[in-house]
Amino acid sequence: TGSGTTPGTTPGTTPGAARITVLRPRGALRSVAVVQGGEDAVPEAARVFERGSGGRCDARSLAAGLEALRAEAQARGRYGATASIDSIAARGNLARVHVRLNPGPTVAIDTLALEGSTTKSSVAASISGLTRGRVVTPSLLEEARARLEASDLFASVGPIQALAGADLSRARIVAPVVESRASRFEGAVGLQNGGSATGLIDLALGNIGGSGRSAGARWAGFGDGRSEYAANYREPSLLGRGVGASLSLFAQVFDSLYTQTRWSLALDSRPFSKLHGRKSTNSNDA
Repeated sequence: TGSGTTPGTTPGTTPGAARITVLRPRGALRSVAVVQGGEDAVPEAARVFERGSGGRCDARSLAAGLEALRAEAQARGRYGATASIDSIAARGNLARVHVRLNPGPTVAIDTLALEGSTTKSSVAASISGLTRGRVVTPSLLEEARARLEASDLFASVGPIQALAGADLSRARIVAPVVESRASRFEGAVGLQNGGSATGLIDLALGNIGGSGRSAGARWAGFGDGRSEYAANYREPSLLGRGVGASLSLFAQVFDSLYTQTRWSLALDSRPFSKLHGRKSTNSNDA
């Protein structure tokens, strides 16, 4: 059609998303953007749009430009941002695309809900970093999902969503999870002819009381005075911070009065996933 073509937009289910139908102005191959609104949220918004669209004027390229503009606003904390095309005016092979950006307010976390879990939300918030008052961005949600997956509390963690409430500056964060079933008990004990105990007792408790803590103990008797003892404890969040710690003990006892004992302490910091510390020691007593 001729110049001045106006695209139709249909609101999507995702805040700011739109289905766009564009009839490209006859002869127009390149586009330049004119963005109204949101200057304080996204400086150089026109350049962001043109970088996303590649300077082209077809429907797919214009949709990519809108998505790039919205993504930039979200990365700056305007999670409910919307972008739409008002009109397109063409002259020769150049189309001027008039875009309206509504960044909305800065969105902060209000509450965190775990769907399908008995883990306390305060524990999950400490582990994931999704604490009340933090500004919501796509990268924050992606990092939070990775931290929850690395906590070993959940068999799987789905995409985390930020849902708007009556107050558009506050969001309810929803994380769909499937809990790991780590608690178990196994045991069998017997006696040899000489009265020496044999068998195995293995106890593991996971996510104790929804706190994210875990503990375990194991005894193995091999007869002839030989046995092994092991115990471990895991704290997912020290003092409400995103730092976890684990302690493990291991001992071998022989009838010859020879004992070998090992223990280790490990710290891991989820905000800095590459930072790890470990301390271990061995002692032999005869």
